[in-house]
Amino acid sequence: DSDDPMSVAEEDGPDSEWLLLDTIHQIDGLERLIVIGVGLDSIIETEREESPRSDSGQGEGGVLETRSMLYRAMTRAHLMFVVVNEFLRGGWLEFLGSVRLRQDEAFTSEAALQKCETQAVEGVVKARIMEALTKLSQENESELTTEVLNLLSTDVAQRHEAGQEESEAAKVVFSQWLYELSCAETALRTGLSEVTWFAVSPKRFQELTLPLAVRLHRGEIVQLAQAVSEVVKSEGRKQIEKDSKDGVIAAR
Repeated sequence: DSDDPMSVAEEDGPDSEWLLLDTIHQIDGLERLIVIGVGLDSIIETEREESPRSDSGQGEGGVLETRSMLYRAMTRAHLMFVVVNEFLRGGWLEFLGSVRLRQDEAFTSEAALQKCETQAVEGVVKARIMEALTKLSQENESELTTEVLNLLSTDVAQRHEAGQEESEAAKVVFSQWLYELSCAETALRTGLSEVTWFAVSPKRFQELTLPLAVRLHRGEIVQLAQAVSEVVKSEGRKQIEKDSKDGVIAAR
């Protein structure tokens, strides 16, 4: 708890090697050839729940603090940074347990830098695509789930890579999605209208429609009427099971 760092040397003398033990807060602005970061990891979700709430209502204080500590520790090193931490499931450093060096190709800094730059550009493009799709969904009052947003973003990215403008590609893909969603809704409404012994709520109707539209978009459905028939039969079986359980409970 002292503000003074603790130094340990194997032997006294001008050429002796020193090990400096100190906290991250104490070495801000200082640099060393080799830095060993100890006990810096933490569980992300636990941090979110326990950290102070920000203006947006999300707990980000602790999350940002941990990321800051890791960054500040790494940037203190000139040549090498070593992290020492117990394995924490769901922690920031959990991914290091699955990192493996490739044996089939040699590492080059040029290739690694190019890969990082490519990933950074892809991240920027994806963010713009997501923003464009979200704006279209708001304008058309058609909410997109995370699954659908990722699905449509992939299609827009492929069109963009083929030479189409991002905004135009987003409009084409989103229009296609609205059409597929409309087809799924119409087909499901028709299929349910032919069944008279059970009904579904508006919320359940939307829950059944979305997977159909997703499968349509992915090209997994050849005959929509047949796919709808399978959905209606499955929903009917669930209703029978529910009625049976309710009947047993009522009998008791």
